Amino acid sequence: MESPTGTYCSIVIPVSSFRSVPFSWFLSELEDIRKACKTLVGYRYDNSHYRIRSISGQEYSFMFVKAPFVTNKFSINVWDARGGANILDEPFCPDSQGKIPIEIVLQIEKMIGMWEKGEALCCDCESKIKYPQDVAGRYFAGFYCASCWLGNTGRYKGKGGWKLVEARETYN
Repeated sequence: MESPTGTYCSIVIPVSSFRSVPFSWFLSELEDIRKACKTLVGYRYDNSHYRIRSISGQEYSFMFVKAPFVTNKFSINVWDARGGANILDEPFCPDSQGKIPIEIVLQIEKMIGMWEKGEALCCDCESKIKYPQDVAGRYFAGFYCASCWLGNTGRYKGKGGWKLVEARETYN
């Protein structure tokens, strides 16, 4: 079946599920649901369209990534609903009960709470900034405080900052 342009199926999970659902469910059953939805609407691409719903009802995109060459290590990435702003990228290993560690769940809830108050952490130095007012620049889904953007602090300190990295990007 060919789907109309733009048709896809989102899978929305309450943020509270991260506290109780075994991590294996996210890796197996959730993937089965994604594939069934993809078939149902005739979506040709492999985008997951996973969403977290906060207690306020706002939705956020998320994805789990398996660390290469390491057994049982993952990271969770959380973005705004459109995937345009990276809110969280946090590595973890499932706990002894096979769940996402409570520290990670609390971090997810904290970052979502900050976002809903118009606050975020710079994607480099992790200083608290007002979003979007204090964002000096963006590189893909990352956003940066003025100090990291200009190269006064952060990963590209003294090397032109993220501003220079972005300027060199071809976006090809």
